[in-house]
Amino acid sequence: LNYRIPGDEALRMLLPNNRTNGALNTDTLFTFIITDGHGGVQPVSFDIFINVAPEIITNSLPPAKEDRRYNPMLVDEENGINLSNLLDSNKMIKVYDPNFGQTHTFELIYEDYPLDQVPRDPCYNEAGFWDLTGKKTTPKWLKINKESGLLYGTPGIKDAPRTEQVTVLVTDSDGLTVVKSLTLQVDSTNHLPQILDLPKVVCVD
Repeated sequence: LNYRIPGDEALRMLLPNNRTNGALNTDTLFTFIITDGHGGVQPVSFDIFINVAPEIITNSLPPAKEDRRYNPMLVDEENGINLSNLLDSNKMIKVYDPNFGQTHTFELIYEDYPLDQVPRDPCYNEAGFWDLTGKKTTPKWLKINKESGLLYGTPGIKDAPRTEQVTVLVTDSDGLTVVKSLTLQVDSTNHLPQILDLPKVVCVD
């Protein structure tokens, strides 16, 4: 059995009567009616889980500052214990997924990312691909927590001032993907001058 319907029609069918928090009816069932042509009828039902692709809802990123940690963490340096996962939750990639409870994997797309295309759905090529051409632009100093989407890192003196394009790939636990590029402003820092060397001084009476 192979029955296809357009995606927008499928989403309309998944809309609950009283929708809250963007929820969809993603747990349902298919019922098949089997007949032998002589009056015998037998219904057979199968539970169905409908996986909907996640959506990156982060639309902007706070600016970064040269030589300052983008998302500093509270650390007990003596014992090497992280006391806080984050101080600024705005500096993370946020995702909406109507399949509540699904986990997600976060990646940044750097210039050496090995793929030029990422499938939207690994099971069906007709779902299309995310084209990464021109999007491998994430600066190397910026990192992301693969489980939480928290951004961190420290831009150096050669990284500012710049306007960067950060490209994020998010994959849900069943392989559906979403890609989004966000602008990140990196401001420079005014450093105090340093004396690196002095000329030799000879005093003569």
